Amino acid sequence: APLEETIRLLQRTFSDNGFQYESFQELDQNKDGLLSREEWQAAIAAVLPNLHSVDADAVFGRFDANGDGFLNLAEFTSFFQAVNAAPPMAFEETIRLLQRAFIDNGLGLCESFQAFDQNKNGTLSKEEWQAAVAALLPGLHSVDANSVFVRFDASGDGFLNLAEFTSFFQAVNATPPKTLEETIRLL
Repeated sequence: APLEETIRLLQRTFSDNGFQYESFQELDQNKDGLLSREEWQAAIAAVLPNLHSVDADAVFGRFDANGDGFLNLAEFTSFFQAVNAAPPMAFEETIRLLQRAFIDNGLGLCESFQAFDQNKNGTLSKEEWQAAVAALLPGLHSVDANSVFVRFDASGDGFLNLAEFTSFFQAVNATPPKTLEETIRLL
């Protein structure tokens, strides 16, 4: 369910940025005891600027139990308790797992990018990224893979270009690629 994945991504991102349900008062900018849609959007924009406002609004609507257009403390708290699936792992742990998978498979920059860019348009879509990550780490939850994608999608256009993909490798200090053929065999 895409909404559930968005909720988990937001939960993880809020958590990684030090926000918990105790942060309600901090996010309540006008101190009226309620989070308006505007306050919600501001909080999300601060921690996950690439998340589309429609998705953020859908999450808001999901937790606005009484439909009054505001989140009270109980509704906000339910946001952090909503998804019963195994919690996504810490972002740094996700990066380390992907780093290890790339290193163990001898994967790196250009050759990996070319192999993962299945439609050869010069960018990786979220779907191409998910397929590449699934091939390397089949047990990694899609929410965790998506959080890495969003983090390295510096332009926020929903695609990773070669420069953004390269920044992922530089961030995790992955080793240079072996060959294009070895990368393609993994897919």
